[in-house]
Amino acid sequence: MLRKSGGNLRGPGSVALAALLVSSCGYGPDETDTWTQVGDDTQQTDSGSGDQNNDGSGSGDLNDGGSGSDSGSGDQNDGGSGSDSGSGDQDDGDSGSDSGSGDQDSGDSGSDSGSGDQDSGDSGSDSGSADSSWSQESAQTDPDEPDYRPYSGVTAGNGFVYYWGGGHKTHPGNDVDAYDIVNDRWVQLTEEENWENVWEWDHLTEQEKQEMDASRRGGWEVDLLSPRGRPVTKHSYGQMAWWPGHGYCLLKQRFWCYDPEMGDADGAWTDLGQPPFNIAGIAPWNLTYDPDLDTVVSFTGTGTGNAYKYNPDSGNWTTVASYVGRDSSSWSDVYSVYDPGAKQHIVYAGQQWQKVDLATGAAEPMAQLRHKVGVDRLGTFSLEWAPELDKVLVANNTNGVMSLYTYDPESDTWSDFSLKGTGPVNAHVKWDTLARDPKTGVYVLIAKDDENPYETPQTWTFRLSGDTAPGDGSGTSSGTDSGSGDSSTGGDSSGDIGTGGCNADTCVGSDFQYASIQQAVDNAPDGGTVGIQSGSYQQCFVIRNAKSVSIKALDGRPHLHSKRCDGKGIVTNYSTGKVVLEGLELSNVPSEKAIWHHDSAGTLILRNVEVHNAGMGILASTNSERLEIINSEFYDTDDPTENGHLVYAGQVKDLVIRGSYFHGARNGHLIKAKSVNVTIENNFLHDTHGTTANLINIWGCGNNRVIGNAIVSENTSGAVQAMDVTVRKRYGDVKPCPVNHANLTVAYNSFLKKGETLWSSLLLDVYEMDSMVVENNLATNARLVKDGTTTGVYWYPGDWNGKNATMNEGQYVDQYLHVNSAPAAVSSQNQPDRQYAHPTSTEARSDASTMGAYAIQ
Repeated sequence: MLRKSGGNLRGPGSVALAALLVSSCGYGPDETDTWTQVGDDTQQTDSGSGDQNNDGSGSGDLNDGGSGSDSGSGDQNDGGSGSDSGSGDQDDGDSGSDSGSGDQDSGDSGSDSGSGDQDSGDSGSDSGSADSSWSQESAQTDPDEPDYRPYSGVTAGNGFVYYWGGGHKTHPGNDVDAYDIVNDRWVQLTEEENWENVWEWDHLTEQEKQEMDASRRGGWEVDLLSPRGRPVTKHSYGQMAWWPGHGYCLLKQRFWCYDPEMGDADGAWTDLGQPPFNIAGIAPWNLTYDPDLDTVVSFTGTGTGNAYKYNPDSGNWTTVASYVGRDSSSWSDVYSVYDPGAKQHIVYAGQQWQKVDLATGAAEPMAQLRHKVGVDRLGTFSLEWAPELDKVLVANNTNGVMSLYTYDPESDTWSDFSLKGTGPVNAHVKWDTLARDPKTGVYVLIAKDDENPYETPQTWTFRLSGDTAPGDGSGTSSGTDSGSGDSSTGGDSSGDIGTGGCNADTCVGSDFQYASIQQAVDNAPDGGTVGIQSGSYQQCFVIRNAKSVSIKALDGRPHLHSKRCDGKGIVTNYSTGKVVLEGLELSNVPSEKAIWHHDSAGTLILRNVEVHNAGMGILASTNSERLEIINSEFYDTDDPTENGHLVYAGQVKDLVIRGSYFHGARNGHLIKAKSVNVTIENNFLHDTHGTTANLINIWGCGNNRVIGNAIVSENTSGAVQAMDVTVRKRYGDVKPCPVNHANLTVAYNSFLKKGETLWSSLLLDVYEMDSMVVENNLATNARLVKDGTTTGVYWYPGDWNGKNATMNEGQYVDQYLHVNSAPAAVSSQNQPDRQYAHPTSTEARSDASTMGAYAIQ
């Protein structure tokens, strides 16, 4: 629905809308290489290095929407969601030049001669023409803007950009809105059927209404239709495409196409059948148009990726290509554009870029675009083919800065790209919200600085001229790139991380310039990357001040051990910035912490990290901003002088633990989550030594979610509490909760306590919470809940409103608590779409129709 029009349809009938479609001949903004924003008559130019945003570094579970193909015959779009927390900040170091058109870093210019992927900030820049700039549309005809649709992308065709989606707790309607490029206005093409009114939809049964309402609240999707027989609102990501002759097409629970020329008439939406695969999640695939095949294609991004071609005659899908991503074991973003010259699709799936030829079914590697903030892969972004440049165009928010990049298939190189003008400063450019209309040649970006669905997005446009000019180090410069790889401030520039080359700002190891990790950290730029060669290092390091830095393995798993810095740990973090550790092993600091995230520090992200044989695995201290532990392993902690917790998050503002394996704590909690907001999901906790502490300790403060975990205790002789809640009111004035609420959700967990039940329970000391949900958990040899009153009342699983169940120990098929049968789950707003995958990962959960941590096998 349009914000200011009150939902009145701008093209309610086929005649009116057809007139709009036929009139598309003015082709939008006159100026090329310039940003234009709808609703602003003023155009500005900027001689700097491109537009920068202040927000939206993009993490977790987010995908990207569809974009247009620019080969003249249809729009290409890109799917997938992101699991990365930020990707690719640009530093102020030496910048090279590339024969495209790019955002140029400040600093001296040079050339890039590497052979891997290109890091932002040290590699070349690519530019279109000397007058490249952003500007903002005047919106002379209609000031209306569409409702914002988080997790949903756009696609373009025939002079319009189409916007549909929302879902979950965002935009509730299934209306199709379109930006009329020629007339510079947004129009609402179809009626909004709002699923918040589902209880009034008489075509559904009561059970179906409940399913629809649960879908709206919980985020998963159901194959149910609106009263007019249309798809209800959903996260559309990149799962849409413009298909010439068919219109706007969408691949969700089914394959739909909407004909804009029919406006809001019955029959405007056509159901073309089932999708080509079993849709277990909501994001890891896309939909795109292939002009040579003259049909749509879907690429997938979980496991071994496949490309599926739709056959219009039969209504069936055919597998036409397969490929394996860099991380083929887990859920992944999916993006693609079509290169008409090479007749190949440029595909980002499995966290890896590849060229896929659907005629032969072959996939070939290509240079990777790896950025310098947090992770070595992109998260959620926007993607288009730019025929003016004969290159791929990527828009990505890197650590709060919106950056543009190009990929040249001929030279297999990535480069920075820039437009002049003050562009969409705060745009996060998630979910492929950039589309190029092939009819007008206009690029349109739906820009937003956050995910608040109640605020209106901005509409920006630009053209590209395709001209090139010599580079001068400014945002409008261009130049040439003599290589195909990552350029770094030190070391070898001949390859990707993991291939033996230094694809980082500073590198440590026998083959590189630094022997000291601390020196490499100190000399890395803010927002830069430190690469460590595999090997054994009796070293430690400290991160200070406000520095943001990513420290990761170049290859193998570098092992840091047997040394403490500042008397605290192998890694001590004081920085108020963002620090990422990835692919490292840390061990052998008896009676001390392996990692110390200090008081009032910023964000610390541990990804694929192994921590063991320490007094404590990690201590995150009071008022630190955020701690994330993703796909990691912590084990064998023991401190005779104090509790040897695997993880101690003490009053951290935000704690996220996901896809990780915890075992072997001898005298402490496996997870002590004394944090304000807590998410613990899809982990495996194994009490192998019979610790005397409760396995998970939660501070009853803020919002706490413990979902989809498998928990096993080998303590056969004593009572075991899988988790307990220390209520915030007990702390009084000593350690008050900084927020005025305390909510707890414990759902879809499996708990096996071996031996006698005694007074064991899944959950201990639950009272004085503002709200509490305990549902769809399985407990073996344990009660479900013991309250915190002096009488100590216990509830068994079946007694807690019938929402949980007891499982016999013999029903588990392995040590990780997989099952081949389980009680049916009750209706829940907390259905997981992922589950733990041993040893340190997650995988798609095929369904959440049964209780416990896993779908039945």
